[in-house]
Amino acid sequence: MNTDQILVTCLIAGMIAVLYSRMLTPPVIFIGAAAFLVFTGILTPAQSLAGFANESIAVMIILLVMSQIIWRTGFVQWLFGVLINLRGLPQVPLPADTIHRIQLSLHEQYAGGGHDDPIRGGMGQAA
Repeated sequence: MNTDQILVTCLIAGMIAVLYSRMLTPPVIFIGAAAFLVFTGILTPAQSLAGFANESIAVMIILLVMSQIIWRTGFVQWLFGVLINLRGLPQVPLPADTIHRIQLSLHEQYAGGGHDDPIRGGMGQAA
């Protein structure tokens, strides 16, 4: 094996180790690996940037960046809150509230007189 092959093998092993340990985010790891390959002379700068020449890749990156910007500003949550209020729809209850309502409805259904109570084995009103 020549020096370039040893460097690339060590780089891939290091990338896997860092990805597995989650010490850095994947974009930082891959950009760092590409920079390492350029600085060691294994790749030329033109070769390292050749993948970004594809227009569809650039569009995907821009869409991902824009979606994260919009999501982090809270605009999407605000917009849906306004749309729900404009249509007069009730807002979605919190999961804890939903669980509590289910528990109350079950209690009302089975604790009241005259109802079948399958949990306690009841079969209607006692004669």
